[in-house]
Amino acid sequence: RQNMLQHPKTLPHSVWYLFSSLYVTQYIGIGFISVALIAILRQQGYSLSQLAMVQLMALPAALKFLWAPFIDSWGRTAHSHYKNWLMLAQASMVLTLFGAGFLQPSVHLQALLLVLFCFAVLTATQDLALDALSCKVFAPNQRASVSLLQVGCGLVGNMIGGGLVLILYPHWGWKMCLLVMAILTSLAWLQLVFFPEPSAIQFKANTLYNSAKQWTNVWKGNKGWLILLLLYPFGFMPIFSILTPNLVDHGWALPDIGFAIKVFGSLVGICAVVLARFWFKRHSRVRNVQNASLLQALCLLTLIPPAFGFTGRIWVYVGVFGYFISLPLLYASITAVMMDKAAHTDAPATAYTIQNALPMLFAFIAAALSMSLAQHFGYAFVAILAVACSATAALLSRFVLSTTSNKPHEF
Repeated sequence: RQNMLQHPKTLPHSVWYLFSSLYVTQYIGIGFISVALIAILRQQGYSLSQLAMVQLMALPAALKFLWAPFIDSWGRTAHSHYKNWLMLAQASMVLTLFGAGFLQPSVHLQALLLVLFCFAVLTATQDLALDALSCKVFAPNQRASVSLLQVGCGLVGNMIGGGLVLILYPHWGWKMCLLVMAILTSLAWLQLVFFPEPSAIQFKANTLYNSAKQWTNVWKGNKGWLILLLLYPFGFMPIFSILTPNLVDHGWALPDIGFAIKVFGSLVGICAVVLARFWFKRHSRVRNVQNASLLQALCLLTLIPPAFGFTGRIWVYVGVFGYFISLPLLYASITAVMMDKAAHTDAPATAYTIQNALPMLFAFIAAALSMSLAQHFGYAFVAILAVACSATAALLSRFVLSTTSNKPHEF
């Protein structure tokens, strides 16, 4: 069974199906919170400063490294470990979405945000267990593929939660939309029930202390990698965070925003994932990161015109295309490197998450700052600042990664 799991041609289809389902459902609720909820609240008259509170929903994803050692060291039974955490998190996510359906944003905003914050904590916990599972199940030559799978399925989940739900919101209303998302999320849980966690991924049991040591151990000899990861969010996050309220301010209807950002954008991102399989195959992990960094810096320029008030459909769709054609390539390239570093440890959830969560923490900071800066200096100022940060990251990647191994990894 271990050889079967490590060889790409004999990897059970059930493994790929399970990961696909879990990645999709993981992003349905997050996609709804990050775009649909902001658009709904902005239409109801909430200020940009008030919308900054919604960005608190990203905080659990940014701080999930704090409880990653618990995922690695606790919850192990005779036949499973990370599956136990996934089943608990998935079931709780379904119940939380169902409960949120009874809290109207215009009446119970504070209670709703509290419930959604709990949902974000559960989603982050699911992500921890799923990342650890992927580091151990997939062989090195499969990690770029599973990174692309994560990005592609995440885009599908975002398209459903942030796009289709927002389109249907005027017709279905709040309660029905949340109920549908709860039902869709439950489908992955049913699939997980019948999935036997492969014995091949069992590894040495770790104490809580040894797992927590990965918070610092993973950065030994990787200081340049850390700096680069912390810089990326100040490029792609602010310029995208201001797009939704900007479109609302210019009279865009909620279904039009949902379709442009989450449906059209996600479809573009899925196409980028497909193309990335051929693009990434030609180069090493390092070269892929460098190329993706440069591409994103160039593509973010397309979001400058909407920030200056050019919010006609052509300008907006070109900007959305540029954003979603580049971000999946960047995310997939850097997550493959993260998996490489985490797979060599006995605490993969912690080792992977500390690399992933710190950029998320800075993304949370960047998103919150973007709303406040836009309130005082305008959308254009935020967009120009974001493009400058992205260009700096692209330039820096040429230096901090230049000494890393340049051996290609096959797909």
